[in-house]
Amino acid sequence: MFGKPNWFRSKAFGWGMTPITWQGWAYAAAWGGLLVAPTFLLVTSELAVEAVIWLTCGTGLLIYDVHGILTAMKPPVIKKPQDDVLYIGPETGAAELATRKYDMRLR
Repeated sequence: MFGKPNWFRSKAFGWGMTPITWQGWAYAAAWGGLLVAPTFLLVTSELAVEAVIWLTCGTGLLIYDVHGILTAMKPPVIKKPQDDVLYIGPETGAAELATRKYDMRLR
């Protein structure tokens, strides 16, 4: 990952991020230059296949890097215990347990 999560903020709609610091803008400009300039030079040299390969590989790396940054921006998911599951243990005071069809008691 080349970019840092604190250089960006998540977009309100869609997928991606928006630069909020000068480092983020430099990161975006560098990726733009690395994708566009060699592609333009390859196309003007009549190497269209190489230009498409360069653009495809570069875009793939950019997507991989943006995905890594967006993953680092998300807070970790902490699973909370399920509220709809009945846990029976000594700390719950389970001397009696009534269900619809059965009346259960501890012996």
